[in-house]
Amino acid sequence: MSKKLSTAAVIGSLVLVLALAPAAFAGKGGAGGKGGGSTSSGTALNGVVSGGSYTVTGTGFRAGELVALQIGEAGGCCNATNIVADSSGSFTYSGSIWGSGVYTVSASELVRSRWTIVARWSFTA
Repeated sequence: MSKKLSTAAVIGSLVLVLALAPAAFAGKGGAGGKGGGSTSSGTALNGVVSGGSYTVTGTGFRAGELVALQIGEAGGCCNATNIVADSSGSFTYSGSIWGSGVYTVSASELVRSRWTIVARWSFTA
């Protein structure tokens, strides 16, 4: 049982490291705040909190562009996912609120072969 648990922990850690790789290589940039964040490139994140969930909308991305999202959840946990901008350069992501604290969503895109944070949005639950 202990060996199975150790193997599961190693695999889970590896998956988390690979999922967060864009954040680790992201350069400084972007803007943040409760009202949404945007940069001079025109990308922006804006969100809405409702009940036990939140929805973030990204705008100003290139149509079909792969966007890496890094989600910092209350209590220090994290999540990461990739999403593709639609034909108008927008996307929507929804998540659950698991506890009290600050939640932050950062969007990264490839800029000169490097993942760069281009927009942020945060709220306190």
